[in-house]
Amino acid sequence: PIAASTNRGRDLIGVQNLIKKHQAVLAEINNHENRVKGVCQTGEEMVSEDHFASEEIQKKIQGLTDKWQQLKEKAMQRKQDLDDSLQAHQYFADANEAESWMKEKEPIVGSQDYGKDEDSAEALEKKHEALMADLEAFGNTIHALREQAQSCRQQETPVIDQAGKEFVIALYEYTEKSPREVSMKKGDVLTLLNSNNK
Repeated sequence: PIAASTNRGRDLIGVQNLIKKHQAVLAEINNHENRVKGVCQTGEEMVSEDHFASEEIQKKIQGLTDKWQQLKEKAMQRKQDLDDSLQAHQYFADANEAESWMKEKEPIVGSQDYGKDEDSAEALEKKHEALMADLEAFGNTIHALREQAQSCRQQETPVIDQAGKEFVIALYEYTEKSPREVSMKKGDVLTLLNSNNK
């Protein structure tokens, strides 16, 4: 059950904690590999020596081997799911930080204060030049966020229904962190109001 858990964390810290726990599970699985191989090898030796329960032993070996392989596959899938979740939550955290930075700059950009005299106008101009330099540098952050979003695995293209509306299916549970966001559960169908909202 631990290796096949579907809990991917509600936020960045949550998924980081789940990754640490899963690393311990992977280490435990890895530590048991030799034991499982040893048990199977002992069974194979018993079968090759025509043990009276050879048929039953062979079935046990096959069952153990199959279950061991399934456990490892589930554990690796869980690792991939957690890595994907970490990537998504990191993106959301970075995007929220970028959005906060932009909101912080909005009053400066929207200011109607042009200075009351030459000195105050020059001071405002210097502030504006500094802001423009910040915006230029921030363009790199936005570009990095775009690349980060595009590199997220399991990006789904919107499906278009009969009425021509685009919708997407939520791959993960997400809890809103600001009024502009929306909470969703895995599997929820969301209609896109604007194609820019992908």
